[in-house]
Amino acid sequence: EAIDAYNEVLNIEIGHWDALNALERIYESREDWQSVYETFDKMAASSNDDNQRVELWGKQAHLASEVLNKPDEAIDLWYQVIDTLGDNVPALQNLEVLFTRQDRWTDVADVVERQVPLFADLQDADNQIEAYRKLGRIYRDKLEDNDRSRDYWRNALEVNPADLESLRAIEAIDEVLEDQEDLAEVLLQLLNAGV
Repeated sequence: EAIDAYNEVLNIEIGHWDALNALERIYESREDWQSVYETFDKMAASSNDDNQRVELWGKQAHLASEVLNKPDEAIDLWYQVIDTLGDNVPALQNLEVLFTRQDRWTDVADVVERQVPLFADLQDADNQIEAYRKLGRIYRDKLEDNDRSRDYWRNALEVNPADLESLRAIEAIDEVLEDQEDLAEVLLQLLNAGV
């Protein structure tokens, strides 16, 4: 059988790229996703190219999380990507999804927080504001820290002072915290925004 022949080649030369590629295609055609996952692992281990390893880890992470029901392995793989490339939006966003599925809100907040400077560097104000909004919601709704939540909503306002969602969120938090002075300032901002 072809699989045995290619595995024999790998016994002779562990990182034989053509044999690994052939095995990947065979396993994919059979929808043997665990074997595809293991082949990606062998390919990544035999590669000296960081970009190639990162691409393979991303494929492994996708299989682990979406097909093999191994979210912790997917998380580890995305952290390998970050260890290799540094913080990057795709890896952090994938971690955000995985942590959200597991209700790991402190971890979700951490990876969203790490996205903010990346969006700022890209001059992507919309995603920067949305990251601050997510953090505001997480701290308000999941971690029950209204003070920290309000800080993130304020950060969103620093990017866009007319952001009505942020003003409304701060207004609601001020009411809960009974912070009349801050509430008066927010209401004035809402009035100035024509709301």
